[in-house]
This record gives sequence, C-alpha cells and structure tokens, in this order.
Amino acid sequence: MAKDKKNWKLATRLVHGYDGDPETGATAPPIYQTTAFAHETAKEISDIFNNREFGYAYSRVANPSIVALEAHITSVEEARASVGVSTGMGATSIAIQALVRPGDHIVTGNSLFGGTYYLFQELIENNGITVSFVEATDVAAYEAAITTDTKAIFCETIGNPKLDVPDIAAISQIAQAHNVPFIVDSTTATKYLIDLKGLGVSVSVQSATKWLGGQGTTIAGLIVDLGNYKWTESKSPSVLEMSKKMGDFAFIARCKKLRSNLGVALAPMSAFMIQSGMETLCLRFEKQCHNALKVAEFLDAHPKVIKVSYPGLKTDPFHDVAKRQFTNGVFGGLLTFQLADKAACFSCIDKLNIVKNLANLGDNKSLAIHPESTIYRDISKEEKDAAGSLQNLIRFSAGLESAEDIILDLEQALS
Repeated sequence: MAKDKKNWKLATRLVHGYDGDPETGATAPPIYQTTAFAHETAKEISDIFNNREFGYAYSRVANPSIVALEAHITSVEEARASVGVSTGMGATSIAIQALVRPGDHIVTGNSLFGGTYYLFQELIENNGITVSFVEATDVAAYEAAITTDTKAIFCETIGNPKLDVPDIAAISQIAQAHNVPFIVDSTTATKYLIDLKGLGVSVSVQSATKWLGGQGTTIAGLIVDLGNYKWTESKSPSVLEMSKKMGDFAFIARCKKLRSNLGVALAPMSAFMIQSGMETLCLRFEKQCHNALKVAEFLDAHPKVIKVSYPGLKTDPFHDVAKRQFTNGVFGGLLTFQLADKAACFSCIDKLNIVKNLANLGDNKSLAIHPESTIYRDISKEEKDAAGSLQNLIRFSAGLESAEDIILDLEQALS
C-alpha cells in the first residue's frame, strides 16, 4: 500500500485510521480501559501535567484510545486537529463555549436540532450570551446580523428536521470577511456527503453517535478544526491568550481544556466503537442515501402524504444547492414527510413494524419519530415552525434494509 497518506481517498482514510501495533501486529486499536497511568518518577508525571512532556496521566484529560480516534477523524477530514468528547451535544457546547464570554454574540441559522436550541437558550438565559437566529438559507441575513461582539457563526449542513440546505460556501465567505469562525454541525452529512474544509468552514462538529459510528450502540461527539481559521488573530480573548503558547492549535487546546473542566470525556470503549464504525461509513451511507431517495419518491406519490422534504428530489427547493455542494451524487439518509395532522402521524408511527420509533438518526435500522411532541417539546411554536418541527411532520432516517421492505412497511402503516 502507498505510504503517502496525503493522496489517499476518503474510503482508504476511513479504513486505515490506525497504523497497527508494531510489537504484536494487531490491526485494531487497543482499548485503554483505565482511569489513570502510572509513571516511574515524580518528575515524569509532573512534566506531563505541566505540558513539558507528552504523556498520559488521567483519562478525563487524555487517553490513548481517544487520541487514536482523534487522529483518525483528523486524517479523514484532512484537518488541523480534533477533539473527541462524550456526546454530540457536548461537541457543540464546547466548540461554542471555547469562543464566547458574557456579553458576546452568536449568529445561527434557525433550522436547528432541538438540543441545539436548548443549548442556545441556556447560553442566553444563564451565560449572558446574545444569539441572533436568522433564516438558515438566507445568506444575506447572516451578514446583516453580525456585530462587533460576534464570536461565531453556526448552522447545520442539512437542517434537522427542516431538511433545508444552506449555501455553506457563501456563508463561509461572509465569516472570513468579518474574521469570525464558522462552525457547522455536519452530523447529517459527514465527510462522505460534504467537504466542509474545501468550502471554507472553520470548525466541524458532529454527533458521531449517528452515521459516523452507525449501529446505534455508542454515544460520542467530535470537534474538528479544519485548518481554515487563523486562531492567532482570533477575536475571542480566551483563544487569543492561548494562541501565545499554542499558535493556531489554540482553539483545539481550549476545547481540550473545557473537555477536562466540564468532565465530558469520551469513554475508551466508545472511542473504539466509533472508530470501528467509521471503517464502513462509505458502504453504509451510500446504501442509506439510495434507500432515502426511493422512500422519498414513494412518499411523494402517496395520496395521504401532503409534502415530502428531501434534497434528492428534483422538485425540492434545495435540490440545486445540495447538488452543487454535496459529493458522490447522493443527498443524505434523512427525510421528513407531512400527513393530515398529528393524529395521522401518531397512527402511522404506531403501525410501523420494520421502521423503529426511537430518538436517533443514522442507525443501520430505519427510524421514525414525531419531533414536535418529543425532541422539540419545550420550545415555542415560533421556534418549532422556524426549525420545521411541525405538528403533522414525521422524521425518517433510512436504514440498511431492503428499500422494498421499508416501502411496504410505510405503505401498510399509511393505509
């Protein structure tokens, strides 16, 4: 195999994230299931604590299993560096908190996962942060909302559950013009679907729980510094201060400090499971995307379905921008559809057999949920509408089953 990893394609990077153990020949990364690490001398562990020497002391701060996953995702994204944390929400929370202090401002698209809404509410109510919610696909609205206190711009690659698709490249240009880092939640896309680094994004966050890890067994989050932002010129005082020692690795260093301080360390076994799942991402996601398109086409023609939102449909309002910025000719594994009312949604979900009713995405199994009454239960109607979480809407995540079997299950549930 060629040794020049810089020229490897995505599928190769996903499979070969671990170089192997030269002593044993093991090709799977080991699981360092330990709380702490012993050292021969007091000076040795002191040097590690004081950053005079690289090493491991306590797993809340650093663990070789997590470092292996971080190196793997950094290679996959062709990025500067990465941080693994316990959950996807932990990743979003730390990436934002690394940049803001009381009195600061964030601009975000309003098409957001419910947990992200709750995070921004927390920052507004208890941390003195101002947040401007703009229409996620209105590029000009992002620029109009920027102030001298703006420390970050945020959006999702594909709105969950609105299924809108922002023009990432255009928003990146605005962020760069104002020297503001642009953070994008890439959970619903992953590197398989979109090259955020190539589109100028500063930081990617994602719930590795979903498509990246697959299988629906492991919760984890990732923060990836894509290398497009000069942190030595950051407007965020905490990052700028850290850049005096860490240079352009200041943001990652700040995130790692918050990971330790907030106690959102990723478990070694979880890191191993996510890294194992990453090897099959290309195969899984391609199949899920094709299944999602077939399901969307079926639902679009069904007399009881009022509307289907899926960027792979040629009639979808976001098809053109998705086609321009998505790779591999596919459009994701997530879609939504609207029925007559909430009661019709509940009835449909209750009758499903193959499709499971649970709060996850990107599983090997097909999943459905009514977001308005579950994930978005505690936000206002205006916020629900902005996010696309309507009373008559079902969110569907395509699995790896036969598309024909999925469609038959949906057909009997709708009838």
